[in-house]
This record gives sequence, C-alpha cells and structure tokens, in this order.
Amino acid sequence: LGEKEVALMVRLTHQAAPQNVNELSFPVVGGAYVLTELKTAFKIGVLLYMPFLIVDLIVSAVIVTLGMIQLPPVMISAPFKILIFVLADGWTLILDSLIKTFEVAR
Repeated sequence: LGEKEVALMVRLTHQAAPQNVNELSFPVVGGAYVLTELKTAFKIGVLLYMPFLIVDLIVSAVIVTLGMIQLPPVMISAPFKILIFVLADGWTLILDSLIKTFEVAR
C-alpha cells in the first residue's frame, strides 16, 4: 500500500493517526488498497494506450497526406497495432506489471 493513500484514507475517515500498522482499521486499509490498485491500473492503461494512439495519428496523417480521405484509418492501423503488441510481447508486459503490484503489497 502507498503511504499517501493510507494517509488520505485516515484523514477521510476522521480517525486518529495510528502509532503502528496494526492499528489501521479495515476501511482505511481497504480504501488505500483500492486507490493504489486503481492508480496502478491507470498507469498500465496509459502506457498501453499511448503507442497505439501514436500509430493512429501517424497512419491518419499519412492517409490524409496521400489524399485517401474516404479510407478509414482503422483499416490500416489495426494490423500495425497488433504487430506492435505481439512484437513488444504485450501480454507478458501486462501480466508482469500486474504481478509486480501484488508483490509490492506483500
């Protein structure tokens, strides 16, 4: 759990500052855990989305430059996105990031 998240949850629940970790109540620990996991999921989502967004922008710019305005950019960019995901070993990267979040929590 992150220290910022625990401090936030202690402040939101209007509890006295605990002397040690064993004094934390379940709502504080549960809320801090959920916030930490949401933050990690958002980071993974952004890191996964950015390369695909860049591919979309490049393909769209090239299609418009060539004057093929009627051609949907998704038809051209989808195979490139799949290729990048496979070449970067995307599933391994995603699972590795998720497992690391659970290892830090231990």
